[in-house]
Amino acid sequence: MALYDIDAKRIESQLSNNRYFQRFIYLDETYSTQVYLKNLAKETFGAIALAETQSNGRGRQGRSWQSVKGKNLTFSILLHPNIKPTEAQLISLTAGMAMKKTLTEICRTEFHLKWPNDILCGGKKICGIITEAASTADRILYAVTGIGLNVNMERSEIPKELSDIATSLAIEAGKKYSREDVLLKFICNFSEYIALFNSCDTAAIIDSYRKQCDTIGRTVRVICDDKTLYGRACGITDEGAIIIKTDQGTMTFAAADIVHLRMHDTAE
Repeated sequence: MALYDIDAKRIESQLSNNRYFQRFIYLDETYSTQVYLKNLAKETFGAIALAETQSNGRGRQGRSWQSVKGKNLTFSILLHPNIKPTEAQLISLTAGMAMKKTLTEICRTEFHLKWPNDILCGGKKICGIITEAASTADRILYAVTGIGLNVNMERSEIPKELSDIATSLAIEAGKKYSREDVLLKFICNFSEYIALFNSCDTAAIIDSYRKQCDTIGRTVRVICDDKTLYGRACGITDEGAIIIKTDQGTMTFAAADIVHLRMHDTAE
């Protein structure tokens, strides 16, 4: 498989009938696809920017996200969704559902959706998602969702410190995939959820997420504001926050790091 298996013209052609995305931008290198699209937010209705290399790629909680050139998908999506600022979390949740559906369709392997939007395979992370939104008091001006998916990385290419917690499609399936095909399928699936945004059917989005989120019912470790708690995930609020039952009572988290634990795991 060629190093660059992304044909920008073909992707633009495939997007010609997509009502939500007007532009596809392919970059060999950039500072950050998130920053790139934020700078276009006022002049572009909907766009996708994909970069082979990002000098400042970031994941959740400000962590660095590194990728091997030509092996993975690192891209951001600019949206102007018809939802309230309090519903911004729904963008990340739907991106997670769309990615899980995409991977399930192309690979006969079991994938799990960990709150809010990490995709796991065999307990290891294969995809991370982050959403940043700009809003006024009553409406979202725009949202940029960044996605990092490990597609064709080999075991030797995963940093040693991440080898126990990260994986790729190629590692799990024993074969390589066309990154372009994966991207186009994801865009198609994600567009279906955007239609629900625009029809204001957020209840359907949350209902679907509750059915797909593998965190619900699990024993978890919650890391939030330098505090660590243990409990059982027992639900998702209408705004997409997670509900955890702990020894200190039932708590709700709109943002936190969640780790799935085995039932017998305890504090380290």
